[in-house]
Amino acid sequence: SARAAISGTVFMDYNSNGAKDSGAYTPGTSSAGTGLVSVTDTGVGSVTVRAYDETGALVGTTTTAADGTYTLSNTSGSLLRIEFATPTGYQPSFKGTNNGTSVRFVAAGSTGVDFAVEKPTDYCQNSPRLVTCEMPWLITSSSTPRPGALTLRSEFNTALSFNADGSIAATGGTGGTKIANGTDLGAVFGIGVDRASTGLPGSFNNVYFGTFVKRHVPYGLAGAVNAIYRVNGDPTAAAANTVSTFVTLGVHTLPAHIATPPTGTVPGACPPSGTPRYPQACSTFPPYSADGIRADGIATDPYHMVGRAGLGDVDVTPDGTTLYAVEEYEAAPVLWRVPINGTGNAVTAGSPTAIAIPTPATFNSITCPGTWHPMGIGMRGSRVLVGGVCGDENYAIAAPTAFVLELDVTNDTFSTIAALSLGYPKAGSNAAPTTLESMNSGASGLWRPWDDSNTAAWLRNGAAPEPMLANIEIRDDGSLVLNFRDRYLDQSTPKAVDYEASSLNNPPLSPVGNSGADTLLLCFSGGVYTKETAATCNGTTGANVAALLSAAPASRPSSPLYYWNGFSNGFSGTNRNNHPYSTLGGSAMLPGAPYLWSTTYDVYGIYQQGVHVMGPCARASGVGNCGPANAADGAVLGGNTISENSTDETACGMGTRSSCWGKGNGLADLELLCNAAPVQIGNYVWIDTNRNGIQDPGESIVSGVTVHLYDATNTLVGTAITDANGQYFFSSNVSEAAAGDGDNSGGGLTTGATFTVRLDNPADYTGSGPMVPYTLTSATQTSAGTGSQSTSVDSNAAIVSSYPQVGVTALSAGQNNHTYDVGLVTPTTPVAVGDYVWIDANSNGVQDNGELPLQGVIVTLLNPDGSAAHDINGGLVANATTDAQGHYLFDNLAAGSYKVQFTLPTGYTFTSTGGGTATTDSNPTAGGNPLVGTTPVFAVSGIASGQTVADTDPNTQATLVNPSIDAGVIAPANS
Repeated sequence: SARAAISGTVFMDYNSNGAKDSGAYTPGTSSAGTGLVSVTDTGVGSVTVRAYDETGALVGTTTTAADGTYTLSNTSGSLLRIEFATPTGYQPSFKGTNNGTSVRFVAAGSTGVDFAVEKPTDYCQNSPRLVTCEMPWLITSSSTPRPGALTLRSEFNTALSFNADGSIAATGGTGGTKIANGTDLGAVFGIGVDRASTGLPGSFNNVYFGTFVKRHVPYGLAGAVNAIYRVNGDPTAAAANTVSTFVTLGVHTLPAHIATPPTGTVPGACPPSGTPRYPQACSTFPPYSADGIRADGIATDPYHMVGRAGLGDVDVTPDGTTLYAVEEYEAAPVLWRVPINGTGNAVTAGSPTAIAIPTPATFNSITCPGTWHPMGIGMRGSRVLVGGVCGDENYAIAAPTAFVLELDVTNDTFSTIAALSLGYPKAGSNAAPTTLESMNSGASGLWRPWDDSNTAAWLRNGAAPEPMLANIEIRDDGSLVLNFRDRYLDQSTPKAVDYEASSLNNPPLSPVGNSGADTLLLCFSGGVYTKETAATCNGTTGANVAALLSAAPASRPSSPLYYWNGFSNGFSGTNRNNHPYSTLGGSAMLPGAPYLWSTTYDVYGIYQQGVHVMGPCARASGVGNCGPANAADGAVLGGNTISENSTDETACGMGTRSSCWGKGNGLADLELLCNAAPVQIGNYVWIDTNRNGIQDPGESIVSGVTVHLYDATNTLVGTAITDANGQYFFSSNVSEAAAGDGDNSGGGLTTGATFTVRLDNPADYTGSGPMVPYTLTSATQTSAGTGSQSTSVDSNAAIVSSYPQVGVTALSAGQNNHTYDVGLVTPTTPVAVGDYVWIDANSNGVQDNGELPLQGVIVTLLNPDGSAAHDINGGLVANATTDAQGHYLFDNLAAGSYKVQFTLPTGYTFTSTGGGTATTDSNPTAGGNPLVGTTPVFAVSGIASGQTVADTDPNTQATLVNPSIDAGVIAPANS
């Protein structure tokens, strides 16, 4: 009869904790890390869910709705086995609060029968750290190494300060850790992270940095080449946190720098007496000329080479096997693919492959004016995107355009998937940030074509944003976040080091330029990417937009509102609208979370370099310290100052500080240090009441069983004890000694290695131990129900050296396997099956006196359904071969039903059946192959009855035997 419905949800478990999380951003308040960044798990549709009753019959099936919910409404039976089919591209997630693994045993009417899945490439732990790199200024008298590459907390809300030795000190509990000196890395932008984890607290695996062409910033250890540097954060490695050259790409020469200031005289008035603006007296500087802004201290000019040489973005595939880097050589830009061989601190680079990045053709009426400049990479799962801009150098359409291309990794070809004009309205980025400015204004935020002439005086003290599409984030819904970097700010001088500025730039505390970069969202719907407009995406406005578009602050014009729009001064009250396009091109997004981390300037106050995180804001309701009062969703949630806030020019290059980039591009890319997805195995020890080798509803479990995990060297590495549900688990993210801690969750599991699960605690098999008096059921049986996951509902153990054992194959990151189950049965009297194959000389189907035995016949014991039979310990019964007397025997079997198959030598055939008595007749009948005959199903009783008799052979284990399964054969003619 129909029973009450069963319902639940299948959901994407981004952080692999088995719980259906509703994420939040909580700013940190102490170095202990009281803040939190977590995900929001979402439903997964089109997942098949099946129900089986106590007999193994399929009694219900359905698929999940788009939100992951399902209802099985027409099931029959009071106890049911629910099986979830893991959808393609996913893995089962960890056992947890909302995940009972892919097989569940429930009563009719149960609710909350949930199943968690994951994509290993989307995994990230809660509150991952960030990594970026601060650019060192080449003209410095400081002997103290600057931090360069550093990691910092993602849930920050306060600033950092520096110690006297150049290391980072936490202020207000933010926390930051230097991992490489700036002078070793030099000018870098792209950052790629190998997600594989060292497994040690606070450590990370390899982080890769790509050489970048930036004016006034020296190259790193490898010099003026397209180098990929590597830093490894394993504290046990001899070279931990040191910079090494991983690979050098291409053969193109990069522009040179010089680490000394030029000489000559400065026009006009010198700085006020006592202002230590320059390392020498101001009279020693060169005269100003129209080309002065282009000089880098030597004749070779890196100014115009920004974005035209060097490396752009760098990314590493989620499995850690491949590095991609964009080479910005404008005559023939390429995407480099570099194999990463080995693991950990021992990795080496394979042979690089150069994939040409073609100039995009017109796409959706968007053309590519001027020169094509690819730079950014977007990567998620197996997708590889490349983004760039067409510079419109000849002012053909008065605005550059941007394109996004996708790589087909099977044939290394690109196709254009999105394009947009960058001629949209933007507010001022300098003196009048709430006003729409003309392009010829020093406050203009409008994107300009790429232009290296720079003859207008305002270019030397204002905004002249030129777009570089530096980074792409692929959101959960497939939409793309495009992060732009202002090329002009990689060409101009640092803040307060204005030896090239004219006498009109006085006082000399003003920076040469202000970044005018931006962040845009390409909405994805119906396979089409469309630029969001006025804070709307696909017709949805403001806070209702998934991932939270910014609503309009009252003091800003409504027309230029775009995705988050790069707010600076997020905490500084009335100054919050200064420089609204303050992002620097580095960004990171966490799968499953609506937050965007972005490099920016003026983080809390003026002339700062740092990071903001933007996303849902509750400041208006008085919850949290997230941005300006009454801010809408999409506001700044937190910030971290990396380079100090200072208007003291002594501190900007002349003293202990050397990186006062002010409102310029002083930071590289930004990445989250996500670990590789953890792994887990398990799961079930049960009593197979009906002895069919299948986990049926209503069968009892066995708790309190000690389960050991051994590695390939037979070393004990983990211990778990089955719980009240008969379950045990071993995980890679559980830290405990091999002895365990008494619960059902053990540690010791790692990826890429084989293991063995053994139930070998002697105490479990004596006295009142949980394994008394059981033995193993038959292994690897298949459920008869349609669609049943046989590997999930069978028993996998065999007896090895007196104990049940299951071999565990090597797992890759995130490849969880909950199918290592052990089925037990109450022991029965061991029985045997035999007996005889003879040559039926007179073809009467009866064993007559004088007829001879036949040696060499292969005999196979089968279950009634034709599958291979197992012995009483669950081991597979091997084939037998008749001996010289024509006899065979299958020993140590459980009482039950079987059939026997005989395979004859060539030329022989089977005689007739049904002649004589049960002990003298022939039993098998040939099928399509005349050499193969199979008997009908017969029973071997657990008591002496019928054909089952006492076994008197002292060399067998059985006490009862059915010795009547015989085969008569007819010899070939002339034999």
